[in-house]
Amino acid sequence: MTPRSLFARALRLVPLLALLAPLAAARADDERLNGNWTLDAERSESYDGAAQRINEQVMALRKRHREEHFDKGDRPRTGNKYDAQRIAAEERIREDTVNINWTLTDELTAMLEGKTLKIYQSRMCAVLYDKTLKRLFPINPAGNSYSLKGNEVAHDTLGNTVSWFEGKRLVVDTDIQGGDRLIEHFTVSEDGNELTLLAKLRRSDLGRTLEFKRVFRRD
Repeated sequence: MTPRSLFARALRLVPLLALLAPLAAARADDERLNGNWTLDAERSESYDGAAQRINEQVMALRKRHREEHFDKGDRPRTGNKYDAQRIAAEERIREDTVNINWTLTDELTAMLEGKTLKIYQSRMCAVLYDKTLKRLFPINPAGNSYSLKGNEVAHDTLGNTVSWFEGKRLVVDTDIQGGDRLIEHFTVSEDGNELTLLAKLRRSDLGRTLEFKRVFRRD
């Protein structure tokens, strides 16, 4: 093959290389998730703290609701106004001391309170939470588009999981058995040494989402 023909062939490859270059760069970005990660507790929010914020919001709404109804005359109906005041006070104390039960299963404890992560991501993604819980799920190249009967959905004891990339952020969306929902956002810093996990746990019985951020450092 002459130098001229080699040059012409190289020119024909230029458009293909231009198309492949972004894909290769994206793959390199994706694989930055791979490795061992340890929690930076000082820079992380806690699950208990997030649960307490939700409790305070719910208590505030209960108090507002009670005061609105009391102002409208929805007082306990007894023959004695002092009895009515006493009953209302007792109900107020009882409601203000009832907190929501945020106790986690063992699986969710490892995922939301664990101190370590080990991630390997290629066509599939394997995550080892707190050295105890391993999850394996496919990453959908089509993004947030799936069928529950398709190969892009993983089924395990926790529930049904789908995942995809939004830019450089890996999104893992799990419909938990029982009706709750957990969404995890994994993002790696530009230098590749820090991983931020944003967790959103939605309680179906409350219609509220607990949200908190955890920061991990690469080992």
